[in-house]
Amino acid sequence: MIKIVESILVRSLDLHPDTWVALDFVPATATLETSGTWDENGRSEVLTLSATVPRKDVVLEDNLCVRAYWSNGGYRDIGTEDFPVRFEIEETDVIRISVEWRRPVL
Repeated sequence: MIKIVESILVRSLDLHPDTWVALDFVPATATLETSGTWDENGRSEVLTLSATVPRKDVVLEDNLCVRAYWSNGGYRDIGTEDFPVRFEIEETDVIRISVEWRRPVL
């Protein structure tokens, strides 16, 4: 399932681990895709967040916890303090960021 993301908050575990900061991105470019997978360890949920950003912010290279909100008020957390995520950054004529996170479904 793909959801259009309305806002993204990030918490840098390297700089300010107690502060959520809004991540600036180009409107209507952020999506969150969820899917499931099975392997020898059982079922996992795969979350993939991607967006186009207007500039390369320093926080994009930190170890992060990410929170993606969509229009109905729902949200998903990507990464934890024990298992943080880092964005992959692709620079062409735009700056595209993405992150994939797997978590077990118990």
